[in-house]
Amino acid sequence: MKNIPTKEDLIGYIKGDKKTIGWTIGSFILLFMLLTGYSIYSTFTELHEEDDQFLSQEEMVEILEREPEQVTAGDVRNIEEALEQERYAFGILIEREDQTFYNYPALIREFLISEEVVSYVEESIGEPILPSPELAVEVSEDSSTRIQEIIIGTGDVEDNQAIAAAYYEAIQQEGLISPLDDKIIYMMDNEPFLVEEETWMDLVLVQIQYVSPVRAVIGLIVFTILGFVAGTVIVLLKTLFKKEIPFMYELKEKDSDTVLYFTQIRNDDEDDRHHKLAHAILTYPERKKLVLSEGEINIELRESLSLKNHNTELIHIADDVSNRPINMQPDEVVILVEKNKTTKSWYNNQRIQLERIDAPVTILTY
Repeated sequence: MKNIPTKEDLIGYIKGDKKTIGWTIGSFILLFMLLTGYSIYSTFTELHEEDDQFLSQEEMVEILEREPEQVTAGDVRNIEEALEQERYAFGILIEREDQTFYNYPALIREFLISEEVVSYVEESIGEPILPSPELAVEVSEDSSTRIQEIIIGTGDVEDNQAIAAAYYEAIQQEGLISPLDDKIIYMMDNEPFLVEEETWMDLVLVQIQYVSPVRAVIGLIVFTILGFVAGTVIVLLKTLFKKEIPFMYELKEKDSDTVLYFTQIRNDDEDDRHHKLAHAILTYPERKKLVLSEGEINIELRESLSLKNHNTELIHIADDVSNRPINMQPDEVVILVEKNKTTKSWYNNQRIQLERIDAPVTILTY
């Protein structure tokens, strides 16, 4: 039967190749991080399309010229997304003569898209406002500061800058916006500025915030365990396929074979282990024994055999069956298998040669 490894055997083999297990665990953790990063990146790309996917001004005008029933909700959403790209803005603060705030963003927007003001702006930039002044001009208010922000978005960054600059001058033109003539207007910015958009890192950080810390920790633990299991399997496979005899190798070939696993003797004392190994070799002292060992037999083991055996002529030690005396017919063959040193090819060669010898075989693995 196969040698079923003990817990100590498994721990010993794992410790012996802990680098492989460590690298495997590290690879699985890296895989987890890559998968998490890919998930964040894929979500980011879904939320933030490339600039060349936005509608152009001409495409927006074409949609606006359709019949209302021909305009879909998707068309409206695409126009809104295009208008929000690379907008320019500036802030103003408006006070009445009694120093109260004049904060009516919707009304100020109506002033800015009036025919007189739009004509002034279009004459300043030398072209019409596309797709339309109503869509291009937006006014919002900061409720804490009462500052009105004029925002220009047309889907074209150069037009946005030029139109915002023209509106910046128009607001300061006396008599152009008559309702504001008796008001005090403070320009809060030296010139229109490009509205700061969310950067790639901003969106990534937002996505990271949506990653549940609990799920992340559980995922990390699961991948670490998978890495440990995979590393252990790799170590076991390396052990099984290497040329030396591993601890789960089938040693018994005949029913008459006796296999003793001295690797499972839980004793750290080398002298005591050699004593027990020598005792097992010398069992049935009246028998003529052929002891086979691929490597040089340990000095301590040789000394133990000498001390216990008074009739040395009954024991012949060889590194191959063919190296025994030609006239020797052993009563028992003892094969010594040293863990991680004795090779499979040597062991199999001995078993082939022993087919011609009619003697019981005892295998001692240590």
